[in-house]
Amino acid sequence: MHYINKLNSRRRGFTLIELLVVIAIIAILAAILFPVFAKAREKARQITCASNLKQIGLGLLQYVQDYDEQMPEDGTPIANGYVTWQTTIFPYIKNGGQQQGASTAATGNVFTCPSNANTEFTWASAPGMDEFSCDYACNRNNSFNVGGSGNGAFPTQYGSPINIASFNSPSQLIALVENNGTAGGNGGWNLDPTNSGHAGALFAGHTQNSNWLFCDGHVKALHPFGTLSTLDGGTASSNYWVRNGVAFSDSSDPNSASDLANSKTFMQDAVNQYK
Repeated sequence: MHYINKLNSRRRGFTLIELLVVIAIIAILAAILFPVFAKAREKARQITCASNLKQIGLGLLQYVQDYDEQMPEDGTPIANGYVTWQTTIFPYIKNGGQQQGASTAATGNVFTCPSNANTEFTWASAPGMDEFSCDYACNRNNSFNVGGSGNGAFPTQYGSPINIASFNSPSQLIALVENNGTAGGNGGWNLDPTNSGHAGALFAGHTQNSNWLFCDGHVKALHPFGTLSTLDGGTASSNYWVRNGVAFSDSSDPNSASDLANSKTFMQDAVNQYK
């Protein structure tokens, strides 16, 4: 009887080899599943980001309808501060912003992307008014001289007003981009990285894609090269950065070729950060 109990007690244990095999199986499963979980988490964040842009887009469209179909300026200097495009459309959204004087941008509102670690925020709008995260910046794009200065969706502070009737195709014109920098402090953004005052760092952290808000209000996830015309080495049917859809390579600007090459390098660098 004693021998049988001793035999049973031995059977309840595991040999070292068996333990190592179990540990190896767990390690293999973890190596397979952890990237899947990470991608699923990032996908959820990307959906939240797209929802943010959608809400901002609805506010933007309401503003445009109330103001004779004119787009807000990227930012307007005033005596004691700066009125950014975020401030202009904020009454239609009322979600986001923070009081002046904070050291970093507020998080957890429609003006912040949950995947973006950017802590920059806009210049002070005016004393006592809110500042906003620079996670999303407007497409002012006054580079390349395709269709004239300030050829993006938003007018610059020194440019002429832009009416949406001038858009060749609102569904193929970028309104807001995902930004990972200061974007000039007022949220106005240029694709051309040589325009240092308003060329932020493009954020492509959604599995090497960005969410883009277009001027008809829809949001789409695209690789940065998906915004460039095929004539410029991209995959889009037209140029999503300018109102007339003309390729950057068709620009009359003698520097357009080098500016385009710099911009494509700039885009690729943004993608390479998230390989």
